[in-house]
Amino acid sequence: MAAKAPPSQQSSEAETQLLENEFQFVLCEVCQKESPNLKLLTCLHTLCLGCLSENKPFGQCPVCQTTIPQASSISDMDNLLFASLQARLSIYRKIVDRVDLFCDNCKKEGEFWCSECEEFLCKTCFEAHQRYLKRDSHEARRVTDVRAGSARDFLEHTRKTSNLSCSNTTHKSQTLSIYCKKCCKPICCVCALLDSKHAGQHCDINTEIQLRQEELRTMSLELKQRKSGFEDAYKVLQNEAARLEQVSSETREQIQQRVEQLVRLIRQEEEELLGLVETRREQGHRELVGELQRVEGVLRRMEAGERLVEKMSLYATEQEVMDMQPFIKDSLEDLRRLQPTVAGGRVQAAGDFAECRSRLQALVARVTGQTEATSAQATENSCQDSSLLDEPNSTLDESTSEECLGIAPTNLAALDSRQGYLMFFDVKILKNEIIQVAVVDKEKVFPVLIQPVKCLSALMAKNSVCEVGLKNLLCHLNTVNRPILGGFGLWSLPFPTLLKALTFVDKKGEFSSAVYGFLDVLPPIKEKIPGRDNYKLKTLANTYLWRQLSDCNAMETARAVKDLYEVLDIDLVRESRLILSCDSLKCFISLEPLLTEKLLTKPSAQTLARHNIGLSELSTCYRHNPNKGLWRVCRLINAHRHSSEKRVRNLSKIKVYFQRQQQSAECQTTPAGSDFLGTIKSEKKC
Repeated sequence: MAAKAPPSQQSSEAETQLLENEFQFVLCEVCQKESPNLKLLTCLHTLCLGCLSENKPFGQCPVCQTTIPQASSISDMDNLLFASLQARLSIYRKIVDRVDLFCDNCKKEGEFWCSECEEFLCKTCFEAHQRYLKRDSHEARRVTDVRAGSARDFLEHTRKTSNLSCSNTTHKSQTLSIYCKKCCKPICCVCALLDSKHAGQHCDINTEIQLRQEELRTMSLELKQRKSGFEDAYKVLQNEAARLEQVSSETREQIQQRVEQLVRLIRQEEEELLGLVETRREQGHRELVGELQRVEGVLRRMEAGERLVEKMSLYATEQEVMDMQPFIKDSLEDLRRLQPTVAGGRVQAAGDFAECRSRLQALVARVTGQTEATSAQATENSCQDSSLLDEPNSTLDESTSEECLGIAPTNLAALDSRQGYLMFFDVKILKNEIIQVAVVDKEKVFPVLIQPVKCLSALMAKNSVCEVGLKNLLCHLNTVNRPILGGFGLWSLPFPTLLKALTFVDKKGEFSSAVYGFLDVLPPIKEKIPGRDNYKLKTLANTYLWRQLSDCNAMETARAVKDLYEVLDIDLVRESRLILSCDSLKCFISLEPLLTEKLLTKPSAQTLARHNIGLSELSTCYRHNPNKGLWRVCRLINAHRHSSEKRVRNLSKIKVYFQRQQQSAECQTTPAGSDFLGTIKSEKKC
């Protein structure tokens, strides 16, 4: 049986364990190690210099994913409080562990410790120390007394009551008891009397320190009260994530059960439907995960703020308060301006699968020849699921709400520029028909070139379609949280050609998943400088940037748009804008045939696309009800549109387009008595 450790050793081990548990907060929050170079970030987390150097290239705090620190107006600073506590706790450990307790003067056994001199003293040196420094209030304590006390007692005793020094090097011996409000720094009596600029600006230094501590405590209490709002938002987002998984699972199961009843000839349709479900689920999951991370990061920042203010109050010296309070105050101000995610802005997961159910029912009805009663019942069930998308206060007329159209307008509450990180880009088709793309992120530029468009088909056949720079761009986009690409005159950029080229190089899916959305930067510019006759980018760049732009340089254009935003001081956080998702962009491209034939106005096409209504959705509504289907779509979208969107004009002209398609399909239909495969193919073309 092992012998018990002596009482002194047991006490030492217990004290060491206490130090490890209670004072973990003074360590680096990433590597959990002591370091003399601790940095306090704007998110109020503390990192050692090594961990900060590793994470700065990524631009995010490894604890809460907040941007650090070059993207912030507040730079990181030394955590003087934690560094001081580490040094003082190191002395206490030496005393408790009886390690290297030698007099700093004569190297004999150290029996006393002076917190003012920060030295160990033997008995002889202690007597001399007391004789010569008794007027300076130096109080040396026995090492045995320190060892018998707790770490908190030691830190409290070594907390110097006045270690402020005058900034004038010739007045180092002067006692500081005055604070100048004009200079925002402590001064000695000599400076206050001799320098006339301090006249009338004096106050007691202790009063100023108390005011600063009280200001931090007040802000901490206010943030603690607001913390509950972020905690509620976090719980709501977690519930939404669970509900998203449940709805996607149920929808996938329903699709598989119904599709298995069909013949082998329509397996391709099953794969498309499952792929769409997975895409919707991944999109919703990506948005929820990003929002959860943001809210979790804010909660961690608030906890760090509470902890730091508490430790400042307990252990900080006057010098540490004076040095660190402005920095901490600015960081707490940033936190106080944040708002928790409101329930109306969260992802509406269930309605994202309405298109899947609608297409599934249409497929079943076409192949199995269901009766009208069965089809109506299935449509009614789909309507009930789609109704989850509607806002509580939205109102539609009776005829629109009673009839389910098989579509669900996208909720635009969360699709604004505040939800992502803005970068600027441009796309050009050069004279030799090379596609040129450029993305500018602050000082970083990512140029991309893709092979000539006219050669794409031939090159595709030879497996020789090539691109330059696309891999670097996609890697950068994947490192950014919700990247938004801002383009000048977004709706006029050659997106169809770009997406076609990305398809040929097998990068379309990766590009779509990497980009959170697109933003048209022209409307904010028009609002910032109203009343101009010419809003061409060349003219704006010449007027505000004194720069001549070329027609064939996407990189130059993207840089000019970024510089123009900075010069005009456009703030997309304070003045948020709706962004265009990748799916909405594809819907707008699908509407090009209607725009070409002037059957649809461009503003109406933009509004439809923002709600993920493309040519296939309009076609489905027309086939469902040729007389009033398109009219009801118009009413539905206008009832759900955002205040910044244009109203959708009458869609009756589009009937002509679908009627021509129907007539063309009927002409190509095979004669009666043809096999089942021919019938299915003919109906699919229609």
